[in-house]
Amino acid sequence: TDSDGQIGERTRRAVHAAGESGWLVTIATGRSWRNTKPVADHLALRVPLVTFNGALIRDSVTAEVLHYIPLPTEVVGTVVTTLVGLGLQPLVVEDIRQGERYFTGPAEHDSPRTAAWFEYLQSLNMPIVRMPYEQLARVGHAVRVTVSPDADKLDTLEALASQRQEEFRSITYDGLDEQSYVVEFTHPSSTKASALRWLARQYGLDMNDVVAVGDGINDVEMLAEAGFGVAMGNASERVRAEAELV
Repeated sequence: TDSDGQIGERTRRAVHAAGESGWLVTIATGRSWRNTKPVADHLALRVPLVTFNGALIRDSVTAEVLHYIPLPTEVVGTVVTTLVGLGLQPLVVEDIRQGERYFTGPAEHDSPRTAAWFEYLQSLNMPIVRMPYEQLARVGHAVRVTVSPDADKLDTLEALASQRQEEFRSITYDGLDEQSYVVEFTHPSSTKASALRWLARQYGLDMNDVVAVGDGINDVEMLAEAGFGVAMGNASERVRAEAELV
């Protein structure tokens, strides 16, 4: 989509032309299934969709879960407890097999930045359920845990993920403004690259047969492993460095 979240007619025609030429065209995104399905429907895609940065692949027509890598219950508890100990407000995305709700702690622990972030998420049809931290740490499997920290907490969170990389990985995104960030914790095997590798095998293909297009930090592994990686011109230097074409 463009900067306004819209799919241009030129893009729609290009996707259809690729499909008509025999290519399998899909979406690999960090977005939730809830917010990806309408885009796929608009493009009339009939190929499984990669969502939640590779943690979930669902059939674009039937919504059947085909591939799913959630965080284990004990890891969710560890991440939640650690974030709360750092004075941060965790947001836990429910086990997809149970639904797609968003759980967090009591509102009085929201920072102004977190409150603004939650308001933005709810505007995207992401209902947030509040609960005590003891209950939040026991929600069970989850597709991911996210947090919106100040810049001075980023090094601590990066070090945490590095120390426990066998349990989870983290991705840091720019937030709603230049001073805000969002850090996402997911299963260590959850990447767009690993999901596309799995999906390609279902069609008798491998990553050499994949053309991947992306612009974000969560696209780095995908662009590096694809047979041909394409980075958008507005992508960061790190992302563009992994692409054969910008």
